Amino acid sequence: MDPIRLFLSLPFQRDGNSRDYPDCIREFKAPELNRYLRALREEIVSAAEGLEDCEVTELVFGVGSFCHIPQDDLEELYRLIGERFRLSPRVAVTLCAAPRGFDFYRLNAARHLNQAMIRFLTPSLDENALSDAGFCPASELLSALDVCFQAGYHRFCCVVSPRRNPTAEQLRMTLAGLQEKRPSGFCFDAALSAEQLRTVSETLGETYRETPEGWFLPGTERHAAEIDQIGCGLAAVTQVGEARVQASADLDFYCAHAADFEALVHPIP
Repeated sequence: MDPIRLFLSLPFQRDGNSRDYPDCIREFKAPELNRYLRALREEIVSAAEGLEDCEVTELVFGVGSFCHIPQDDLEELYRLIGERFRLSPRVAVTLCAAPRGFDFYRLNAARHLNQAMIRFLTPSLDENALSDAGFCPASELLSALDVCFQAGYHRFCCVVSPRRNPTAEQLRMTLAGLQEKRPSGFCFDAALSAEQLRTVSETLGETYRETPEGWFLPGTERHAAEIDQIGCGLAAVTQVGEARVQASADLDFYCAHAADFEALVHPIP
């Protein structure tokens, strides 16, 4: 049975500006979100056709924060995927989250999804850098991570921005501050310079192990398998073999053509 990764785009996110998070929708209301979720469910049903001999070993809810999706809708998406796709009993689930809206309620929602790994958007702990990125203050960001820390839940990875920590001092401060919350790992949303890599190694090297995915506690690292990906949702990428296509990034067009794969996607050179 062929393993596949199923990627679902949840593009809604209050934090972040369009430059740092170009694929996210930051201004939205409930009707717009509901319209998108209806279209996403239609695409999931359509995408599952012909994949009966495939097994979903990785399930990624990505791009924006799952915190903006009502829990009932999130669980409905998970149930629908289980009905339409063959889910591995050990499917690895990853959620993307931003600090705003994350609390114990959201942590419990994550735990229900096969003990999900949470990728926490934590661009920096420098207040000026956070403000420039359109993010909440560092105190709010750390308060969100405290929810995981206080509950003894460490299955989360901090996603740090090299661009928002250009100096060794800024990067070291950000990593050290986040490390106090005992995340299982760190990854970066862009390539590190040689100097930044040295800083990361010096700051994390005694506790975390470097992997192709980032820096993780021994025993918690996961290497992304070289498997085909089925993408559903706004601007989602599907890759089968060498062929790569991407869905439309226009919300209205996506909602109108979610079940029409040929109309929805365009090839990626």
